[in-house]
Amino acid sequence: METEYDQVLRSVAQVNIADQIVDSGDVEKEEDGVKLSCFTEVFDDVTLHYQIIRLAKQIYVWVGCNSAKFGNLYAAASTRPSNTVSVTSVLGGTSDNTGSGIARRLVLKTGLNIILACNIPKNNPLLEAKAEKVLMRKLIVLGYTMPTPVLLFTCFSDEAKYSKVMALVKEDHCEDSHTYMGFALHQAKLALEALEVPIRCVILEDCKVIASGRNRTNETRNATRHAEMEAIDELMGQWRENRLSPSQIAEKFSKCILYVTCEPCIMCASALSFLGIKEVYYGCANDKFGGCGSILPLHVGSSQPSNTFEEAQRRKGYKCRGGIMAEEAVSLFKCFYEQGNPNAPKPHRPVVQRERT
Repeated sequence: METEYDQVLRSVAQVNIADQIVDSGDVEKEEDGVKLSCFTEVFDDVTLHYQIIRLAKQIYVWVGCNSAKFGNLYAAASTRPSNTVSVTSVLGGTSDNTGSGIARRLVLKTGLNIILACNIPKNNPLLEAKAEKVLMRKLIVLGYTMPTPVLLFTCFSDEAKYSKVMALVKEDHCEDSHTYMGFALHQAKLALEALEVPIRCVILEDCKVIASGRNRTNETRNATRHAEMEAIDELMGQWRENRLSPSQIAEKFSKCILYVTCEPCIMCASALSFLGIKEVYYGCANDKFGGCGSILPLHVGSSQPSNTFEEAQRRKGYKCRGGIMAEEAVSLFKCFYEQGNPNAPKPHRPVVQRERT
């Protein structure tokens, strides 16, 4: 009796990967209930190759970058009863390689078990985000994703300012969010290698990154040097060089969007409210110091009337959504605390030196 694994091998054999690299056209086949799709996408100077094999309860995906190299192999599946996603490296990969995060999110969006092979370089977060975005669009077209939107935590309105609720976010917006958050997470990994708290943020204006910052509290021995404050200082420096007036700066901030790997603390959330930023998207929640709903909902602002422009700015709220690539952000914190903090009060655990990959 032919097993599911045998079906996959037979289906793969029917489509020669090398032929797909030459032919950029889409190829779709269906035999014995196994659906096979192959296509190619060109991104700048990079050619991305895809193969998708759909079985009853499982999807096999191959994502190739400029070649037919197989790459690292991961198996991902939802776990019961916690409904979390477990990812296992089957061949050559580790928990922080490119394919592991893609495999986890595919399970969340399809509801199926995923076997993913990926040879995308791990030091190129923009390419990774682009590859995943193209893959998700194809899965949506093929009807392999769940019809329900992705759920993210948010807080809104004065009436519900102290309670967390679920907000529905459209899939296409989530794709863009993953692109920017993926870039911030990659930069946070560099902070981790420097024995710094692995938090990074980027500020966007008109869909362009205009400033970024990472935590430098350990490096500077200054508790106020959070990622958001670093990015704000960088941006203020640019605008002061351009001789912008306070009202012009306030207007530009009102059009900016912040992506940060961890929920802004009370200090940073207050600063963002004072500056009048438009929107904030964050990864994992900050259960101890969160200023966007976890501890205080400072992003909500105030419904009380104000008499001056300065007071109105000080009371201004902003849209806020969290939970974007939260598992990846949490894993960085785990690595940081496992390796030890050299600037923690003594005595502290010895610092474990991590190899750069």
